Amino acid sequence: MFSSAKHPVLTGTAILTCAGTLSRLIGFFYRIFLSRTIGAQGLGIYQMIFPVYAFCLSGVTAGIQSALSRCCSAALSKGNPRKGWVFFLSGSGLSVGLSLIVSFFLYTRAPWISLHILHEIRCCELLQLLAFSLPLCSIHTCIHAWYFSTRRTTVPAVSQLLEQIARVSASYVIYLIFLEQDLTPTPILAVGGILFGELAACFFCVLCLAFQKPAHKGTAGFHVRSCLREILTLSAPLTLNRMLVNLFQSTEAILIPGKLEASGLSNTQSLSLYGALTGMALPFILFPSAITSALSTMLLPTIAGQQAAGKEDAIIRSTEQTIQYCLWLGFLSGGIFFFFGKKLALIFYRNPDAGIFLQILAFLCPFLYLTATLTGILNGLGHTVQCLIQNLAGLGIRILFVTFAIPHMGIRGYLFGLLLSQLIITGLNLIFLHKSVKFRFPAVEWIVLPCCGMILGCGCGLFTYRILCEIKTGGYVALFGGVLVAGGVFLLAMRLCSKNLQTNHFYLMYQKTAFCNKQT
Repeated sequence: MFSSAKHPVLTGTAILTCAGTLSRLIGFFYRIFLSRTIGAQGLGIYQMIFPVYAFCLSGVTAGIQSALSRCCSAALSKGNPRKGWVFFLSGSGLSVGLSLIVSFFLYTRAPWISLHILHEIRCCELLQLLAFSLPLCSIHTCIHAWYFSTRRTTVPAVSQLLEQIARVSASYVIYLIFLEQDLTPTPILAVGGILFGELAACFFCVLCLAFQKPAHKGTAGFHVRSCLREILTLSAPLTLNRMLVNLFQSTEAILIPGKLEASGLSNTQSLSLYGALTGMALPFILFPSAITSALSTMLLPTIAGQQAAGKEDAIIRSTEQTIQYCLWLGFLSGGIFFFFGKKLALIFYRNPDAGIFLQILAFLCPFLYLTATLTGILNGLGHTVQCLIQNLAGLGIRILFVTFAIPHMGIRGYLFGLLLSQLIITGLNLIFLHKSVKFRFPAVEWIVLPCCGMILGCGCGLFTYRILCEIKTGGYVALFGGVLVAGGVFLLAMRLCSKNLQTNHFYLMYQKTAFCNKQT
């Protein structure tokens, strides 16, 4: 057994994973609730505003949070907690100030954005409501960065879970109000949920920080200006990265419905199809990424601290373990979505289009989950420019497929572009990272064996599913049983293979050592 002191990354990742899994589980059923209340068209409108909101949010939080986590972690690793605290105060002030400016801009320009950019006037009031959540998100995001740098993940984990619970509860209350007044539910109930969720998370984080009594509070001996300059130097490329990524994503959200109409669909059909893809299929694909997101969040300050301490062996070990487990998760999830995709979509969403999307996007899983953690390692090492280059390359390909492939191939053109872009991003990630960290990449152990284990596990899962269907246990029970068996067989196979590989490795090392001793 390991202690939290000896294994802060594992402990922190475990806490964040549990919270993230619970949060995504709640969010998963929340998506089902939204799909059955506001419909696929409502989900399409809701998803159209999200890239705009994410673009604004990335300018005030994304880069600053990563820079804060890295700077504070480096200061704490060098035994300078007071400097870390000054970093936190400087970065938080910068983030909140920027969020107030962007929030005012979004609120006042929402009608113009809705009419001239999104080409959907129903997005106006949704964007105006979201503008109030930007300062709230900025505050609790910076507090999260502080706790991540100190390897204390309980507060961010509870905050994440509380935010999701508050979001779902508020949306349900708004839904009841709609029913009481005999009104048709609209996407505003989802946006109202976001606002209340951010408010709850912000209040909780501020309360926790207020009751914290660290001995290093204060700014004596350190200049805020110099700390602010360092934060800006690190956060600028990260912010630019996230803003460009979200700008391209916003472009996608704007172009896809129009290009679907160019392929022969009506406006209602286009929004419904887009809603089925982004509001139904993608949440399924992103559900297992709770693990990789938690790992990525913990890896950034950990790698930064290891780099500051000159622990190259620890960085290599962390990188190799990350790649191996992310590939395992990717192959398992991809197999489940491919073989069970149509069944999952019909049971949970009653939408056959979402099932087709799941089967195609299943091939995305190994690359998607691996990229998330590799980006965290690269940012932890300070390679923010490389992350920017690879993201722009991948997004450029997606935009090209949206522009030229969708009018001829329909929504499948976008899906193929998504797969190709993610493959290129993952490849660039590995190339850039290998230049800094000379890690091993045993293809048999990390690709061939997980692929075989996935086929074996999913085969057993499908057999179990059919048996449970024959004895008429119900769709939910049969599907859950099949998926559970698939995951269990896969993990058992990987466990046995890993033990055999480790045994063979140690045996070869023993033989080599014995031979050398004999020669001596």
